[in-house]
Amino acid sequence: MDTISAQRAMRVAKSYIDETDDINLTDKVVVRAARTTLSRAGDQIAQAFKSDPQATIDVDGVPADIPWLKARALLREARTWEAFNLGKAISCAEQATKADPTNAYAFHVVGIYNMSAHNNSAAKHALVKAAALEPENPEILKDLDRVQHANPLAAVAYKTTDAGILLYNILITIWNVFAFTWNVITFPMRVIFRMLGVIR
Repeated sequence: MDTISAQRAMRVAKSYIDETDDINLTDKVVVRAARTTLSRAGDQIAQAFKSDPQATIDVDGVPADIPWLKARALLREARTWEAFNLGKAISCAEQATKADPTNAYAFHVVGIYNMSAHNNSAAKHALVKAAALEPENPEILKDLDRVQHANPLAAVAYKTTDAGILLYNILITIWNVFAFTWNVITFPMRVIFRMLGVIR
């Protein structure tokens, strides 16, 4: 094992992760660049794991291990998706809980994202785990209470509305494709008919 190499790679990974602090999470160009940076952090974390899976570094006076660092990178990636694709944000956050199953914050984030997606059952499941890991955390307990008292019919209504909006958008797209295709195909005939005086 090469603990020194592992710690060096972990510090580089943390530096990459820190580089994505305070970015504009609604700017597609910025978040795309942040995902590239986080991918480099992931490469460094993998390298650290190969060198010494038990290595730790000091982060604000507290020893941080590789699972914690990996979860942190995945949670930061989840944030880059939350404004654009909630499903991908949930997936990244869930990967963070697998990378570090003792990370209450990761389970809390999974719970919050699932609440936003109106997946109350998944949200409750994640928040129960978060509360078990940090039973005195008022933010986790508040969100758990919120999801436990959520109206299940409201979640169904939201999902039905979302499905209706999706269907409407699909139909509009189909109509626009049809209209464009029709105009392209019939354009030469309309030009000829105008030249012959059949239509104005």
